[in-house]
Amino acid sequence: MEIQTNVDIQELYRHIEIVAEMAEVPVDQEQVKRILNVYQAQFEQGAVSFRTTTKPVGKRELSVRYIDVENDHDPYAMALDNGLLTEEGHPIERLLADAREQYPMMCYGVDVGASHGIEKIWPLFDAALPVEDLFKLPSMPESVRAYTDHFAKFDLELFTLFAIDYHNKSMNVYFPIKYPGQYPPERCAEMISDLGFQVPDDEELAVNAHTGIIYYTFTWESPQCERFSFGVPHVPVPSEQFPMHWHPVFERLCNEMPVLAPERKASVQTAYLPDSSKDYRKIEIDYTGTMMMALGATIMLIP
Repeated sequence: MEIQTNVDIQELYRHIEIVAEMAEVPVDQEQVKRILNVYQAQFEQGAVSFRTTTKPVGKRELSVRYIDVENDHDPYAMALDNGLLTEEGHPIERLLADAREQYPMMCYGVDVGASHGIEKIWPLFDAALPVEDLFKLPSMPESVRAYTDHFAKFDLELFTLFAIDYHNKSMNVYFPIKYPGQYPPERCAEMISDLGFQVPDDEELAVNAHTGIIYYTFTWESPQCERFSFGVPHVPVPSEQFPMHWHPVFERLCNEMPVLAPERKASVQTAYLPDSSKDYRKIEIDYTGTMMMALGATIMLIP
């Protein structure tokens, strides 16, 4: 698959500052510029998007993501070699190497936190893998195994990507859906309830029912799933299909965020936690207009 973008790295940095102001998130200028320099080829040629959350100001993040399906590279080695990450003996430091040894790789992505540097590295796999293959990795959190019955109960049989979060010492496992409408509102509610999390209102369940991917967050320190999320694909904004009214930051980014694409497209993700008072939502804006194409290369692997 070929994805052609033409991102100017200096313009991207200026846009990061603009969007950070919209999202009310501080920017570590020196750190962000260092990271953009290290991954310049990937940001210039890959699919790029911006993501923020409805968390309170002070806890809210702004993440800038690339996924590069064209150029083979090792983003973790690049981060270590340039002092963007340091190893401390945590099992998360082995997860990408274990995955590369066991799974066929398609490509990689990186999330950069505007206020704190490298957040996540994304290995996207070149095949849809059975859930049992999660347990081939010695560094996989033990808590994942406790949810095998839950995965089976809700027909989550295949996964196609991870997100390894070095900033929060956690990891996400992503299960693309098999067909649109596979999880109607009542099924979404049942999944949330089965985890022991609080079910949201009917409006949010209706949005979740448009999900294209379902994902779970685990850590090495906790025996339980730490977060459960639905990811609803990008749609043009403003649009009746996108819940802009959910938060002022949604409306600001949908109406004003600078993008290189001919139109703004946004996706929404809902995030449920054991403490429901900390539940939040995420918005992602497709900066280059190619992010769904890049992610779709993996999502479409589901037979």
